[in-house]
Amino acid sequence: MEFLVLIVFGAITAALANSRGRNAAGWFFIGFFFGCFGLILVLVLGDLKKEGAANSRLRDENRRLRETVRKDRMVADSRHEATTRRLGIHDRSLGLETGKLDELSEGEIPVAEEGATMESSDWFYSSDGNREGPVSFETLRLTWLSESINEETLVWCKGEPDWVPIREIPGLATALDA
Repeated sequence: MEFLVLIVFGAITAALANSRGRNAAGWFFIGFFFGCFGLILVLVLGDLKKEGAANSRLRDENRRLRETVRKDRMVADSRHEATTRRLGIHDRSLGLETGKLDELSEGEIPVAEEGATMESSDWFYSSDGNREGPVSFETLRLTWLSESINEETLVWCKGEPDWVPIREIPGLATALDA
């Protein structure tokens, strides 16, 4: 009779373990050898099926959130680039450099030379170590669009203290792309 009770404990323990995502054969032997303690142990341990489902939901949610953040970042970067481009055009049309306002003392406003704008200046650029120019802004723009010059190309125009790469002149690369 005692053997039959141990088999019943083993079977009940195995059935409960199986319903909770655990190995039924292993838990049968635990229930068989430990009886009531095996049954209590399988009831105390967590349900692996529920835990796996919860982990899967969390992974899916994290993946969805990462994708949302990536898309939002792309939109923000695009808006920032468009705003920077618009501000550069605005600054050139007013002859101001508002990008440097934080660096200035109160009352000091950086104003370009009288009547000088990027588009009205004569430009010089370095090509294969040779100085080219003076050329109009439109000619410089066409040279840029044909990819004969790039952001590393040294340029100079009236108002610039020295030859500098295109990337160091605020708004120039954006204006050349326009």
